[in-house]
Amino acid sequence: RQDHALVGLVPSSTMDMETFIGESEYLHAVRLLALAVNYGFQTTVKNLVTPLQGNHNGCATKGDARMRNKALAADDHRNEPVPRPALNIDVVRCCVTFDGPEALKKGVMAVVEHFNTSGHGTGGIGRIKNGFAVSEVEAAKSFHYRSYMVNLIVDFGCTYGELMARPEVAGMLETYLKALPENPGQSMSQWKRDATAAVASLNSAEMSGKPVVMICEVQFLLRAYLIARKEMHFLYKVARADSDKHLFQQFAVAKERAEGATLASEELRMVAVTTGEVETGEKLALWNACV
Repeated sequence: RQDHALVGLVPSSTMDMETFIGESEYLHAVRLLALAVNYGFQTTVKNLVTPLQGNHNGCATKGDARMRNKALAADDHRNEPVPRPALNIDVVRCCVTFDGPEALKKGVMAVVEHFNTSGHGTGGIGRIKNGFAVSEVEAAKSFHYRSYMVNLIVDFGCTYGELMARPEVAGMLETYLKALPENPGQSMSQWKRDATAAVASLNSAEMSGKPVVMICEVQFLLRAYLIARKEMHFLYKVARADSDKHLFQQFAVAKERAEGATLASEELRMVAVTTGEVETGEKLALWNACV
C-alpha cells in the first residue's frame, strides 16, 4: 500500500476518511504525486535497460476512473481499509521488453540493484509477481499472458517540500487545478474541491520534510508476449470490466467543449445558461443548474 510505513504516502490530517470525499481527495494526491515523479522514474528505467538491449515503453499514469472503480468494486478494494486508493501500487508504471530470457533476467537485476541503493537508501522491492512460474491453469485466468512484474519502493532522493518547489511541478499542479475533469463521472465542482484539497495536502507543512517515496511498477516482458498483448488489449479491457457501468465509464468521453475551455470558463458559461433559463421562465432552471 502507498500509505505503508515504508512508503509514507499517508492521507493529510484534514482528509476525513468517514466519507468517500476524503478518499477522493487522497486519490487526487496519489495521482498528482505520480504526475510529479513519472518523468524521472521513466527516464531512470530507460537508461538502465537500454544498454542491455531492453526496449522501454513508458505508460501514462493510472486514470482517475479506473482507480475509483477499483475502490468501489466488491472483488477489488471495496472491503479493504481506507484509504482504499492506497492499494493502487501501479499508478506509475512502465513496460520493458527483451528478446530472450537471459537478457530479461539481466534487465531485472540491473533495475532491482539500482533502486535498492538509490535515494536515501530506503527503496527496494515491495512485491514480485512471477507470471512465468504459475501453472497453466492459473495462467489461463489471465489468458496466458505472462510477465515478470516488480513493484519497487522508489526513494526519489528529495523531500515533498523540495519536489513541490520545482517550477515544472508547481506548473503541473496549477494546470491540473484549472483543467476540466478528466473523468466524465465527476462533476466540475467535485473535481475542483477534491483536487484543491489534494494540492494543499502535498504542499502542507506536515508533508514538507518527508522524503518522497512511492511504489512504482515495472513489467518485464518477452517480445512475443508484448505482440500478443497488443492484439488482445481492447478485448482485455472489456473482459476485466467489473460491470456494464464500469465498462461504459472506461470508454466514456467528456462532451465537446470550446477549444481552450477551463473550469472557470465553463462555470461562467453555465451561469449564463441558467440566467437565460430563469429570465425566460424555464420551470426546470434550478434542476438543470444542479445537474
